[in-house]
Amino acid sequence: MIEETHYEVLEIGPGASEDEIRKAYKRAQEMYAPGSMVVYTLFTADELAELHERLHMAYETIIDPRTRHAYDLELLAEVPPPADAEEGPAPRAPHNSPARPTPTPQAPSSRPEMPTGLPPGLALTEDTVFTGDALQRIREHRDIDLRDISDHTKISLMNLRYIEDMEYDQLPAAVYVRGFLREYAKYLRLPGKQVVETYLAEYDRALAPAEGEEAP
Repeated sequence: MIEETHYEVLEIGPGASEDEIRKAYKRAQEMYAPGSMVVYTLFTADELAELHERLHMAYETIIDPRTRHAYDLELLAEVPPPADAEEGPAPRAPHNSPARPTPTPQAPSSRPEMPTGLPPGLALTEDTVFTGDALQRIREHRDIDLRDISDHTKISLMNLRYIEDMEYDQLPAAVYVRGFLREYAKYLRLPGKQVVETYLAEYDRALAPAEGEEAP
């Protein structure tokens, strides 16, 4: 499984301000507080303890400018070089020495990988809006059964269908939907912050009272 960065754990971007970091940490603490529906449906006691530890570590690391700078440098160092990066010429063997045999490339490991393709007509950019329909198309394009996501994330099949069908009025409060979307996006290896924000924008818009009506 791909390890999340501290920014991804807090669902913020690398350019987040100190105020945004504090708000994200507070939101995460409220979302994963003991007794919340998100906690009850998604995590065991051990998993919750580990999550709180990761949240605290992420917050402590990037709220301090010095440790944040060091951490950002580590992230940059982990970025792989381009596949077509030029390599220097191979060293030439001495004139009288026998030529070395060309090494046989090793076959890549057969570790199973989650499909990562996108369906035709759907591009992943910073402007992509992850509606329920878009999420469903990506999932089906990758030949992933909704039951597999439910089994892995512990989100009920019913709520997953409500998410994809955009039946917003059948879903629980936004704080719980946020947790569902985060786990869904993580399973499909999609940008969690963007999935959560764009989907919830549609969710809030759909459930907002019409002009002239009072909120319940």
